[in-house]
Amino acid sequence: MANAILSKINRCAQKADIFILRQVQETYMKKILILILLTAVSASANKVRVSYIFMHRSVGIEIVSGCFPPFNRNIREVLDTMTVFNQADTARIVFRSYNLNYLQGDSCLSDTVFYGNCYENYNNLFRGYNWENFDREKVMIYPPGLASPMLSEVFQVPNKENQDFWTVFRQHRIPYPGGDSVTEKYDLVMVKNPYIVWRMPTQQRMNALKGFYRAIRDTVANHPEINFCFVFGTPLNFSVGIDSFGGDTAAAKLVYEAAAWFASDSFFTHTNTGPYRNVWKIDTYRSLCETSPDSVNRYCLKNAYWAGPSAQSHLSPLGAIVAQDTVLAFLRRATADILELRGGTPPRPSRTEIDLIIKAFREGNATLSEVLDLISRYNSGG
Repeated sequence: MANAILSKINRCAQKADIFILRQVQETYMKKILILILLTAVSASANKVRVSYIFMHRSVGIEIVSGCFPPFNRNIREVLDTMTVFNQADTARIVFRSYNLNYLQGDSCLSDTVFYGNCYENYNNLFRGYNWENFDREKVMIYPPGLASPMLSEVFQVPNKENQDFWTVFRQHRIPYPGGDSVTEKYDLVMVKNPYIVWRMPTQQRMNALKGFYRAIRDTVANHPEINFCFVFGTPLNFSVGIDSFGGDTAAAKLVYEAAAWFASDSFFTHTNTGPYRNVWKIDTYRSLCETSPDSVNRYCLKNAYWAGPSAQSHLSPLGAIVAQDTVLAFLRRATADILELRGGTPPRPSRTEIDLIIKAFREGNATLSEVLDLISRYNSGG
């Protein structure tokens, strides 16, 4: 293409005076320059490891691996093809699942790969983080208590940084068969609240819940060496079994409103430059709720997302995919946040931004220096 443009300039030189020739040369040389620079735009960036651990109980298994028939999409199927750019880097996302129901004995940490269908490849040499038997993932204990195990058994424990359960927040060794191992410090620790805490909700319980969330948020903010994410949890079904709202939509509304508060600025909003730069949150709750005003189960788990009367308040395959999509959207945003926090400079321009600035230049609405600056930022990663 560049040769064709140069030939056109030469043809113009044979017919035009020197003033016109200079105008033509200047116009086409700019186009050649942009063409050369665009050719030099990196097709790929540095691969950077961004690692996550998702700590959960049974519904978490459904969300990340669709672990009941018909065996839904495993979250790694998407993460293996998800591309997140920031600056000169593209993320290699490493995702581990930690099953607090310890169905594999004390080996409940998954490897970063999985077998067919839904099955996790559990690391049988790993001996746990000692969270599973202490309810540490619960922001609030189930009724009738008003305590917060996460607060009292994790963040308020004296000398917590030297306790076994704190290993999840620090660099540590994870052994593999054959003598191999990986040394890991998770970029983000994600902890899901189990649905059991939503039994028999009252205004008193929801007020206590907010207080616990605030206290944990502020404690995490005072530990800038860790990155932590609250996962609100999932709703109960309308009326079936002990793990339900007992047919009381007024009670269900209390939890729905607490989830709305959780997602709002009233609790906090993560920004990389704000006071809660190492704290994130995911509202996995409200997208699974029935919100139609004329539904008998308004504010409860939507029927289409419920696994049915024999499954407590577990999710149907459709509900699991809806929740997984929420988590995936969050992982994309959080990965961009983490990459930016590592670099500390503005995000890398996208190819779309470059295309738009070139279009503006061709239409006379941008300068050549603006085009070259954006392309330079793309190639340098910032």
